[in-house]
Amino acid sequence: MYNIAILPDIHYYKCFNLLLKNKKDLSYFMELGWSENQFKLQFNNETNFSFGLFEFDKINGFVIGNSITIEKK
Repeated sequence: MYNIAILPDIHYYKCFNLLLKNKKDLSYFMELGWSENQFKLQFNNETNFSFGLFEFDKINGFVIGNSITIEKK
């Protein structure tokens, strides 16, 4: 069964390890300047709003994002 969950900072390494298993995706992120440290910084960011796709507690995919606030005038 698949579950989607918000990823707290302790899961950054799971996302990076998933990339290590897929060289094409790892290469893409490396070309963008992302390293393991960049993943750690993203997940430690107070606006981190990343999601993971899990199957039986094993991560199968993720989306990295930030929450933003829009003020109406």
